[in-house]
Amino acid sequence: MAIYGAFANTPKEAQRTIAAGKLKGMTDINPMWRIKTLTQQFGPCGDGWKVDVINMCPVEAGGETMAHVVLSLSWRKEDGTWSEGVIGVGGSKLAGKGVGDGINDEAFKMAFTDALSICCKNLGMSADIYYEKDKQDRTKYTAAASDDDKLSDEQEKIKKQIMSCQSKDELVKLYNEEFGGNKSASKYVKQLTQAKLTEFTND
Repeated sequence: MAIYGAFANTPKEAQRTIAAGKLKGMTDINPMWRIKTLTQQFGPCGDGWKVDVINMCPVEAGGETMAHVVLSLSWRKEDGTWSEGVIGVGGSKLAGKGVGDGINDEAFKMAFTDALSICCKNLGMSADIYYEKDKQDRTKYTAAASDDDKLSDEQEKIKKQIMSCQSKDELVKLYNEEFGGNKSASKYVKQLTQAKLTEFTND
């Protein structure tokens, strides 16, 4: 448990509350803090710890394209040999079919960071956040507290904004500029936008 204990607690300065999109209200962990923590525990990257790319490829699903990355994280043990690899799988949308979608040229970088975070989580890194000791914290792996049948005041405001659009161009502009497009928009926003787009198409 020595490694687990060294990695378990995440300092406040390495945490950020996500302000928008489908992960709104959840905790984002600074990726550089992970690298610093690995380096403190094992030594510099490439000497004390290393990451091998097992697979990196685009994956087609449901008419969209995902960047898919599989990594193996290992570290040098006290006897100088390398540990067995700890596997992490990460992904990010590369291209999609939603309103305002385009090509995300940082998709593989984002998927790589995601995969490394899974490797680190398997070693106990940020256990204080993922474990949810008192269920006061949320990450992207837990259900959002706002997923209730009753719409919140914010959801009502969003619905009014989207449904008041008078044209497809106005809708796309609102979706991209106000809600961050497909990279940041919440599932609720995407569903409303798609419904409004369908309305314009049928007209």
